Amino acid sequence: MVNATLGLATLLLTSVLWRYPVALTSLSILTGAAIYALRPSRTSLCVYATGFVFGPLAEGLAIQTGAWEYASPSVLGIPLWLPFVWGNAALFIQNTADLGKAIFANNAAPSTAPDVVAPFAHLVGDDAPAHEHTEDDAAEADREHGLERRGDHDRAEQHVRGA
Repeated sequence: MVNATLGLATLLLTSVLWRYPVALTSLSILTGAAIYALRPSRTSLCVYATGFVFGPLAEGLAIQTGAWEYASPSVLGIPLWLPFVWGNAALFIQNTADLGKAIFANNAAPSTAPDVVAPFAHLVGDDAPAHEHTEDDAAEADREHGLERRGDHDRAEQHVRGA
């Protein structure tokens, strides 16, 4: 509920204060800090930075092609406050997605899809709680044990066929 309130506050502040870029920028920074404080982590910093950089870049490209323009642009056709609003939006989306995962995790069947995020985890660091590491280690041990049993079974079949 707090995440939704802060996300809506970002939109409301933007629609009311867009003519006052310094005030809107300051309040957007405070709102972003509050959204970040809900789930602080290195991943959240990376998500914020991604929104902060790529949101305005995409809009800048659209502005340069004539798709739209801002009434009070300051740098490269975008207002001073826009990167902060995009950063807040990215954090809001991340927090909402995490909530959705928590709600639906109990109802979902185990996924058979490959883990495409794991190879990149070292880039943002590992800020998972210790109990998640223990669960991951146990799952890995189970997988390895299953592979060992299959290997023993294959060797036994080869021995029987060779006899």
